[in-house]
Amino acid sequence: MKAAPFLLQPDQNTPETLYEQAKTFIEEKAPNKADPLIEEILRQTPGNVPALELKAASCNLKGDFANALALYRLLKKNLPDNTALDISIGQVLSKKGNYKEAVISLEKGLETTPNAGGFAELSRAYLSLGNREKAKEAILKARELAPENAEHLYMYTCFLHRPENAGDPVFKTLERLVSKTQDDLELSYLHFALFKACKDTGEDDAAFDHLTQACRHKRKTFSFNSDNTHEYIKRLQLYFSKEFVQSSGIKGCPSDAPVFILGLPRSGTTLLEQILHAHPDIIGIGEDMFLFFLIENYSSLPPVNGEKYPLRASPTKQMLTPEAIAKQYEGYIRDKTGGAKRIVNKAIGNRFTAGFLKIAFPNAKFIHIHRHPMDCLFSCLSINFTDMTQPFTYDMEELAQHYRDHTALMRHWKDVLGESLLDVAYEDIVADTEKEARRIIAFLGMPWDDACLEFYKTKKAVATASVMQVRQPVYTGSVGRWKRFGKHLIPLIEALGEDAPEDAQAFLKDQKSA
Repeated sequence: MKAAPFLLQPDQNTPETLYEQAKTFIEEKAPNKADPLIEEILRQTPGNVPALELKAASCNLKGDFANALALYRLLKKNLPDNTALDISIGQVLSKKGNYKEAVISLEKGLETTPNAGGFAELSRAYLSLGNREKAKEAILKARELAPENAEHLYMYTCFLHRPENAGDPVFKTLERLVSKTQDDLELSYLHFALFKACKDTGEDDAAFDHLTQACRHKRKTFSFNSDNTHEYIKRLQLYFSKEFVQSSGIKGCPSDAPVFILGLPRSGTTLLEQILHAHPDIIGIGEDMFLFFLIENYSSLPPVNGEKYPLRASPTKQMLTPEAIAKQYEGYIRDKTGGAKRIVNKAIGNRFTAGFLKIAFPNAKFIHIHRHPMDCLFSCLSINFTDMTQPFTYDMEELAQHYRDHTALMRHWKDVLGESLLDVAYEDIVADTEKEARRIIAFLGMPWDDACLEFYKTKKAVATASVMQVRQPVYTGSVGRWKRFGKHLIPLIEALGEDAPEDAQAFLKDQKSA
């Protein structure tokens, strides 16, 4: 193992000292800094239980939920009376999307080891399962144990409570906490909650002011350079050319079961998946990240026309061909879904990996869903993406840049994927759900089923920011929603420039001439 830069003197590299340093890195959500320290502890003291717990926590932070779960279960097997491990197992199961199992494990652990974070995760799991009553009960218990926790108050306000007027006690609580904290992440939670509360009570100017502050504080908590994303998307287009993808000579997996949804966040991907999932022979697996994890960590392809393979961001020693990755994913989704004829994956990373996916699954189908840019981008701006997968959504200039890059990439995939890609507009689904649903089902080569029109009755768990909307029939309220805050979104329209839609450009012209 390569020597780690412990920032400690050699005689300080004891398991105890290393543990405290690694624990600090985990608390700071810096798993890559913690990992070499944890490995050194385990080298010195194999089987060290606290170090194994940190290793599981590190896997959890990195999104490697399979290994996190395996480690926690190993620890539980050796420490059967440790109910805190039931909570940890439940939290990972919830993040994996196994909400029913998560509820069982969390409730078992919380019965004897009450924990605010555990109750908050229980609330998320119940909310994803559509049980608002149980979700509210759990988040209130979390608030009892940690009354000033900003994230829990945010969850309560944004998903489980609707204030009727400005006299609601939640305003006073949020404003009091805003006045006493200086932590940017906590302030972002509080201002996002105040944005939602003010919006609910019709105080639009105050709401947008809180949204602006929420985004400003959130943007301070991470580093991001939109120019890097711009260059990355250009590399994707250069590497995955139409000629290479269509004549790579790679056999891939012949299955026609995989269906991949491509789209920006808040573009209607969840609604589309729910409509498809309602079909008896189609199963949606949500934003399942297993395939993306394999591609990012293990995929390998040779250079093409001097361009290096761009998708392997976190290389390990092991390398897998597209065929091997396809085989692993095929087995994984079969185990997860049984004998479904079509299996829909709407992972947000699909829009970047579409070229690789076409090579790995030559018979797969792709659906690109898009939405009015102003509605989509304002919705992105309004959401606190707690998993940090959408860093471009907290600044209007960065939002506009990302939209331009995404649009260019989708034009490229349309050319590369040809007839295996279907374009769908969110507004068309809303305007005539049956017509669009029939068109999409036909594209997938499946017979029509009326159940697709009653998707909102599904018992399937939903774990995205759209969790509330997909529990109700299609409605038109999200079309043109940006106009309510139009005067505040002028910087976004200006940042989009010629890429702004006609109605937004007309609105800007009217505002300037007023």
